[in-house]
Amino acid sequence: MGRKFAPRRRLLQRRGLEQVVALDGVSFTLQTGRCLALEGPNGAGKSTLLKILATIIAPTSGRATVAGHDVAVESAAVRRVVGYAGNADRSFFWPLTGRENLVFFGQLAGMSAADADAAADRQLDLVGLAAAGSNRVSGYSAGMRQRLGLARALLHAPALLLLDEPTANLDAEYRDVAIEILNGVVGEGRSVIVATHDPGLVAETATDRLRLEDGRVVTPRAASDTVRYAVDLAPDDGSEESQRLFVDDLGDGHVLAERLSQAIAEGRDIVSVEKL
Repeated sequence: MGRKFAPRRRLLQRRGLEQVVALDGVSFTLQTGRCLALEGPNGAGKSTLLKILATIIAPTSGRATVAGHDVAVESAAVRRVVGYAGNADRSFFWPLTGRENLVFFGQLAGMSAADADAAADRQLDLVGLAAAGSNRVSGYSAGMRQRLGLARALLHAPALLLLDEPTANLDAEYRDVAIEILNGVVGEGRSVIVATHDPGLVAETATDRLRLEDGRVVTPRAASDTVRYAVDLAPDDGSEESQRLFVDDLGDGHVLAERLSQAIAEGRDIVSVEKL
């Protein structure tokens, strides 16, 4: 499977840029009832691969099939069997409530009004948004929108779940919920492909691993390649003792940066960061 992107024509002429190869000869097979973790640095092609399988973009070469359906020529059939949740999803209708969004997308996927209603309530409860389902999405935090995206992907009980960074923006409680959901999907005999920088998610959910670098498949890193950091945060309760957090990272610094940004957003001062 391959995918190329060309910059806008004016930029191409001005800067003399060549086409960018996002995926180059990627090939794999995922059996039913398995969870594949897509690993690799930013720009490796993970999101592009998920979007091809979800029929959001088409490959410029090669062929991809989902449940026997070609993603390029049988896109409608593919969409009936996949559920997709992108990272930082902006496709919700923000003036509508979370529940109204789910009902709309459920009916768009071919569900009856009654089935969409029931599924919306069920999935809101599953991701911990039952109490916020009647609130407008415009008022949702990034983590709440992340959970709503997962609920939407699960609406029609897809045979294949495609998730892009599903634990990003989630606190520890809902990260555990997301992991439990993924394991539940696999336990029901369905399949999951998840792009992630979260080593804990890989360890707790993945039955298969695929690492991409520069659009190509490389040998996945072993668990021993995970880097652990100790992060000391200044106390926020008036005490003199700092709070120590341990952050496991796959070596590219992505998870560490995310945890530090979250701490700063919460008003915490970072005292030190130590690589263990």
